[in-house]
Amino acid sequence: MTLGPILRAKLAKYIQDYELTDIKEDDAFELFVNYHILSQQQPGIFSTDSDLINDITVGGGNDLGLDGIAISLNGRLIGTKEEIDDILSVYKKGKFHITFIQSKNREKFDLGEFSKYTAGVLDFLNENVVAPINDDVRRWHDIYNYIMSDEIIIKWECPPSIDFVYVTLGLWENNEHILGNAENTKNILLQKCCFDEITFRYVDAKTLTGIVNGNENCYSAVLEVVDSMPLPQVEKVENSSVIMCSAQELLKLLSDEGILRRNLFEDNVRDYQGDTTINQEMRSTLENSAQEFVLLNNGITIVCDEMHEGNRKVSLKNPQVVNGCQTCNVIFKCFLEHIDLSNAYVIIKVIASGDTSIVNSIVKGTNRQNIVYDEAFEVTKDFHKLLEIYFKEIQVGSYEKIYYERRSKQYEGESYVKPYQKANFRVLIQSFVSLFLYKAEEGHHHESRLLQDHAKTIFSEYQSFAPYYLAAFIYLNVERLFKKKVVSKKYSTYKWQIMLLLKEMLGGPSGDINHKKDIEKYCTRLIEIIASKGSLEKDLELACKKFDGIFAKWVETKGDTARFHIKDNSEFTKFMVSSLGENGAKFEEVAQPINKGKVITVQTDKHGNLFGFISQLPENIFFHESMNPEMDMSYIGKEVLFDILEENGKTYGVNVRLI
Repeated sequence: MTLGPILRAKLAKYIQDYELTDIKEDDAFELFVNYHILSQQQPGIFSTDSDLINDITVGGGNDLGLDGIAISLNGRLIGTKEEIDDILSVYKKGKFHITFIQSKNREKFDLGEFSKYTAGVLDFLNENVVAPINDDVRRWHDIYNYIMSDEIIIKWECPPSIDFVYVTLGLWENNEHILGNAENTKNILLQKCCFDEITFRYVDAKTLTGIVNGNENCYSAVLEVVDSMPLPQVEKVENSSVIMCSAQELLKLLSDEGILRRNLFEDNVRDYQGDTTINQEMRSTLENSAQEFVLLNNGITIVCDEMHEGNRKVSLKNPQVVNGCQTCNVIFKCFLEHIDLSNAYVIIKVIASGDTSIVNSIVKGTNRQNIVYDEAFEVTKDFHKLLEIYFKEIQVGSYEKIYYERRSKQYEGESYVKPYQKANFRVLIQSFVSLFLYKAEEGHHHESRLLQDHAKTIFSEYQSFAPYYLAAFIYLNVERLFKKKVVSKKYSTYKWQIMLLLKEMLGGPSGDINHKKDIEKYCTRLIEIIASKGSLEKDLELACKKFDGIFAKWVETKGDTARFHIKDNSEFTKFMVSSLGENGAKFEEVAQPINKGKVITVQTDKHGNLFGFISQLPENIFFHESMNPEMDMSYIGKEVLFDILEENGKTYGVNVRLI
């Protein structure tokens, strides 16, 4: 392989961090390239999800000349049709982006190889592929056809965009023959009238090195400013100013080798929304009346670790755009379209602070318009901040410590934290729902869907951190064993069911997650059991054998057709757990939603019984002494917890108790 010393060192570190020493270096290089190219789209997505990067990497025999196929929806990489359904069930409309990657360890850009690559993409984008394809390519083609189905087309915000990324280790010198082939390919696709934006990126060794460095390292930017004004001193803020610079100057911060720095927007709760009316108006202003842009635009907000001013220059260390993602993306797109930006100016509020609570407050305070309260805001809550600390304090025997990566890439610079030691929000919610809510059939769902479905049940300040930690611990260690092929690959399809079996076989049923003392006692005992064993390898093998026996019994009981679609079948999950006999969990005791509110009134009815109302949206909750014998007049104005009872179309508060 013709890697230079820098890329070779980066590749070696990647192989070590992701435990890839058992595969060929060429195969590792393809994973490495796909990892970094796509981390530009969604930073941190692969930090704990090895399945997705392996699915995306399709190189091998019958691969259409492709090494990577990736599909994103609303800026989020997806891996299954079910994830498409999950995201669209939450956000209703969607924008798809398809990336095709070819990586060659050659020192030049070859027209013949490039032509094979573009021909393979054209074949893939047909309803039926002509050339022979492997199973990995076929799976992505099935997902592509689903995106192009009538069922999904009606949910498009706009047609899908296509990104060709061709990577070699040579030097890109605007090869006219390759550019001609690309233009011809683009025209063929535009004639189909099925696609929106079609782009080609030619990544040589220098550009790839820049991409890797941008993904891995903190960086600094120096902007020349027209003027600046310091803001009043604020506690926990080292420095802050309002500055004005040209849009052309801002591009020094926004782009690297002509590629948008997407990791600039990790702390921004909204991704670029596409050609919305507002974004179209911004573009029109920049193109036709650039001098007016500074008057019409609200500007952007940047937080950074350090800011230094002097001689009409501002130096920013590790900047993050927390508000103004739309503005930045429109400016960058205008740059790509060669629109003159020299007369357009932008107002920037810059805040230098190392205090995460300040950063979270700024993120919330600057993103109140058109907001959707999804997982982007969920992780800023106190529960998750304290859970992150809890993870750091727990050590299970001789097992390696695990960490809650609450914010994307927060442990990127910590060499002692390997990827297999990190649990992000996706891992946390998927594993907890599967193992402690006993919904293994939902484990593969997207985190947006899970948060929406279980918002009232999980992440409550009244719950213990222990089961959340234990769920993530089991996932990370079992996932690592799956990756090492301790058991057959066929079991990975049912990994959530097998993890639930493993937990139940070791510790028995965990009970109601809202009974804090009981659940902590259960988790402590199970952690002691796991620690004493020192390895989950044999227990995982036993769980897989147990799964085989339960599966056979299920088919025998339900009929041969029941062998299909058990991965997302709630009845199979219940059947599986009940097969453990007396040790099986009682599903009605697993968890109830926690409701919290303030009592706004307590009165006496005509029979002398007390009743009252708890403040709730959309309607206040009625509760009565007959269902809450402990209540009295002192409840007025107090915070309470309560359960919901629905009878005859009416809703009542029961088990109302003071906090």
